Amino acid sequence: MRRRWSQAGMLLGATLFLHGIRSFQGRVMLIGGRYETIRELGRGGVGRTYLAEDTYRRGSPKCVVKKLQLPLKVPVLLEKARTIFEEEAQVLYRLGEHEQIPRLFAHFEQHGDFYLIQELIDGHDLRQSFSLGDRWEEKAILSFLREVLEILDFVHQQSAIHQDLKPENLIRHWQDKKLAVIDFCSIKAIRNLIVNTAGEIGFSRPLGTPAYMPPEQAAGSPYCCSDLYALGMMGIQVATGYMPNQLPRNPETNNLEWHDQARISSNLATVLDTM
Repeated sequence: MRRRWSQAGMLLGATLFLHGIRSFQGRVMLIGGRYETIRELGRGGVGRTYLAEDTYRRGSPKCVVKKLQLPLKVPVLLEKARTIFEEEAQVLYRLGEHEQIPRLFAHFEQHGDFYLIQELIDGHDLRQSFSLGDRWEEKAILSFLREVLEILDFVHQQSAIHQDLKPENLIRHWQDKKLAVIDFCSIKAIRNLIVNTAGEIGFSRPLGTPAYMPPEQAAGSPYCCSDLYALGMMGIQVATGYMPNQLPRNPETNNLEWHDQARISSNLATVLDTM
């Protein structure tokens, strides 16, 4: 029996050693000892997204791996980041119960970095559909608003806020043509954690994308209506063919002046203004 265990231990050690050599040489990169990266899908200031395969599951199905990094790995920030990461991961598990939101398969910390393993949505984002100069018909705008609002209704019922609605975070499935909402922003707060000279923890900047961000979110206090503002901005964008930050604002009210650039009914224009 002792000899069998010795042989098994030697075999295991040799296997791990060989795996380490392969990883070092760049042939295999397993995240969490399980997820093999295929290619990088995108990167931000302190985060990266990968297309990967789950080597533990039959057929090695593809998934999305999101890596979130702290700008500075110090104990006080790591402790705060762990709290945020755990709380927001639980929200993502609940949100993934909706068929038009990617499922979260796993979340974990490795070497002070934080990882999300999510369902791969097989489709294309809406950036091309929102190309500069393209104006949609009113029927298409109404259909788009209805689709996103139905998903947001579920999100807000879970006491969650997306905080970064924009064309690239909306994916149209290749097969059934349904829209999916991806890349919920709250968990990304750990990337913006800072500590000042007094030892107080805060955030370096608000979450979200400026062109679609309402004032309350820019001030660090987002509400569910902040998502509606972002959706309204996208509606104005496809109605006019211009990015929201390319349109003039009224100097007295600071409201966008865009009606003369659109070919839609006054009713829809009022709805978009209200959002």
